[in-house]
Amino acid sequence: MREWKDQAIVVVVPRLIFGLTQGAELQPVGEDLWQETIVPLPRVQAGSLFRNVVTRETVAAIAVEGKAALKIGQVLKMFPVALLEKFSAMTDRGCARRLPPFSPSSAGLPRRSRPGRCSHAG
Repeated sequence: MREWKDQAIVVVVPRLIFGLTQGAELQPVGEDLWQETIVPLPRVQAGSLFRNVVTRETVAAIAVEGKAALKIGQVLKMFPVALLEKFSAMTDRGCARRLPPFSPSSAGLPRRSRPGRCSHAG
C-alpha cells in the first residue's frame, strides 16, 4: 500500500499460483479459488472503501483479528490483478456511477470459454 496525504493505493498481483490452482491453467480469480486469503492493510480502518481502477468494482476492508484487511477473492473477483484506490463515499462525487460496467471485452481481453478457465485451455 502506498499513501500520500489522505490518498492511498493498493496493487494486488498474484504470484506463485501453480500450487493454488493445482497445476491447472486457471485464471486466478474469484472467491472459490482464494477462499479466506486476505491482504492486511496497515493504517486503514475496517469499512474503508477501495475502488478497483481496472474493473470499477468497490470493495470494503474487513476486520480480521482487530485489523483491517481485504479479501483477495473479492478484490480479484473478475480480473487477475487489481489497482485499488481508497475513497470515501461522502467525497466521491459519484465518479464510478458515470463509468460503464467492466467487461473483459471492454478491456480488450478475450472472453473465457468456461468460468475460471483460460480461453486457450482445452
